[in-house]
Amino acid sequence: MCSANTARKFFNEHSQTWDEEINASQVKQIKNIFSKKLSFIKGPFLDLGSGTGVLIPILRKYNAQNSVIVELDIALKMLQRARAKHNSRQLNYILADAHNLPLLDNFFSTVICFQVYPHFDDKYKAAQEIFKVMKNGGKLIILHLMSHKALNEMHQKAGREVAEDRIYAAPKLAQLLASAGFKIQHVEEKEDIYLIIADKE
Repeated sequence: MCSANTARKFFNEHSQTWDEEINASQVKQIKNIFSKKLSFIKGPFLDLGSGTGVLIPILRKYNAQNSVIVELDIALKMLQRARAKHNSRQLNYILADAHNLPLLDNFFSTVICFQVYPHFDDKYKAAQEIFKVMKNGGKLIILHLMSHKALNEMHQKAGREVAEDRIYAAPKLAQLLASAGFKIQHVEEKEDIYLIIADKE
């Protein structure tokens, strides 16, 4: 597992081409997942490991109350690229590490970790931080567009900085989340989806 500084350097260096990693077919796939499985989400939102803001248009769609949307990432250039594409009073861009969230306790109704959880060095500590900033009754969503095996193989080939950034099989990660206090609502893993939905009670 790489250090926070190494991860920051890697993602800053790849920020200019990051949007090319998500093609039109994947965008459609993401929208379908939200429409069919995640239409219940509501703000305030924390988009944790937000990158260049891929989820912003979707979160805006489900933000009926015009709540706060926080885009949080460890890489400044990722956030700068997101801000260049999306800027409004709803959006807040925060440079921070998931292992030490500088956010209000009991604030967010929805926390989404889209294609980021493998990059957390201490997955239990990140879960604890997420739990702390969520409201009672809030939802945590961990989402990938492939299985954990395919994801781990992809990272292994992506470069030495992220070669060891791995994620557990969905049931195992769900157990870790439960040990951090979450109530698990849904666990799903197939070739084209990895999805965990958990509540804070």
